[in-house]
Amino acid sequence: MHLQDIAFSMTNNSAPAKAAVVKAALAGLSQVAAAADPRDWPAAAPAFGLLLSLAMDARPKVRRRAQSGLLEVLAALQGTPALAPASAAVLKGKPCQT
Repeated sequence: MHLQDIAFSMTNNSAPAKAAVVKAALAGLSQVAAAADPRDWPAAAPAFGLLLSLAMDARPKVRRRAQSGLLEVLAALQGTPALAPASAAVLKGKPCQT
């Protein structure tokens, strides 16, 4: 299963995933994105974009976990060149461009 398939199942209104499952997935996704090599930001950008899109989810617990994950990734990027595109994506409210 690819990240796009997971993202679709997590955000698709016609097949909503249970909040507990999405929260668990977001926890893992946040840790992986935060641990990614900042020099290879394009590889982590899709995961960051998924966190960003779910930070506005209708489910409060999912939204809170996605926002926490965004903070975790941004904290890991402090002092690196990757912080600029990640911050710009947050300000624009759009997923990162790779």
